[in-house]
Amino acid sequence: MQLDGAQITIERRKTAGCLDLAVVFQREHFAPIAVMTGWFAVPTIFIGWLLMSYVDEMASWMVLLLFSFVSPFLGAALVNATGRRVFGDDFEPGDAVRGVRRHFSRLLGYVLLTRLVSAVFTCLILPPLFIICRWGFITEILYLENAPKKKAGIRLKNLMTSVYSDLVGRGLVLMFFYAVFVFGFYVFLELFCTVILGFSILWDRLDMLEGNYANLFLFDPLVTTVIHALFWAFYPLVRIAWFFCYLDVRIQKEGWDVELDFRIEAQRLEALT
Repeated sequence: MQLDGAQITIERRKTAGCLDLAVVFQREHFAPIAVMTGWFAVPTIFIGWLLMSYVDEMASWMVLLLFSFVSPFLGAALVNATGRRVFGDDFEPGDAVRGVRRHFSRLLGYVLLTRLVSAVFTCLILPPLFIICRWGFITEILYLENAPKKKAGIRLKNLMTSVYSDLVGRGLVLMFFYAVFVFGFYVFLELFCTVILGFSILWDRLDMLEGNYANLFLFDPLVTTVIHALFWAFYPLVRIAWFFCYLDVRIQKEGWDVELDFRIEAQRLEALT
């Protein structure tokens, strides 16, 4: 894979290595990834702001649900574009987003199913991470492997065999870094607005709440919208890191790095002839 003028080999990497490679990848393709993210994020953030402004009860939970239902489709577009880049093609956001339509109904069904089961797990005070990781590679199977409808579940089961517990650990690490990125940048944004722009997103409102700070995050449109925007801003980084975790599983179970070498060599020989 060609990134930033360097040839990066597709080889086994730990979670930190997948995250590092995702950072390099996003830095190399920052503009197209930002454009692609904006196509999904801007209307979703606007709808979330309307919900927070005109719906008093449960609005913050509705915003969270909105993000959880829409973000997998951005993930599918990222898988389309990143998968092509692995094979040496250009990173094309337009083609990647249009490609989401190929398996839209199937992906929607999986999203609805996983979100429903995750909600049940949450109500039972069980970590929904177990469900998220169990179905975490379904997008790669649908869009990168083009698995037939009847074989997608079997393919997912085979791919998860003997690596599921490791993937849960990887998912926990990535979620931790996701939370750190969002919180850290929120603090930076708060300080920037307070010191440079002369107004505060959060601190100026604390005195009005008489110690009930949770209401600020649950009912204040500005605070919730900023946090919602930060979720979208860092989602591509974590999603691309999860894609590289998928590559690591393929390499571990199937020697996919060797398969990629053969494909690249075949393309080179075909170009010569």
